[in-house]
Amino acid sequence: MVEMEITIVENGRPAVVRNDEDLEKVGSEGISKLAIIVVFCGMTRFLCQDEDVAIHWPLDELGKFLFLT
Repeated sequence: MVEMEITIVENGRPAVVRNDEDLEKVGSEGISKLAIIVVFCGMTRFLCQDEDVAIHWPLDELGKFLFLT
């Protein structure tokens, strides 16, 4: 398996994420989901470095990403 360590700064507070439990404790559910998206987008671009290739990421459950008041 792969080991990965991510540092997320939320409200000026750095947090280290090493596993799912750490990711849940970082902050809101939205921040956790956005962090996962950023990691996968970065990994995808790393594997496909041709900037002429457009990478599309379909998101399921888009309503969970919208901040409704």
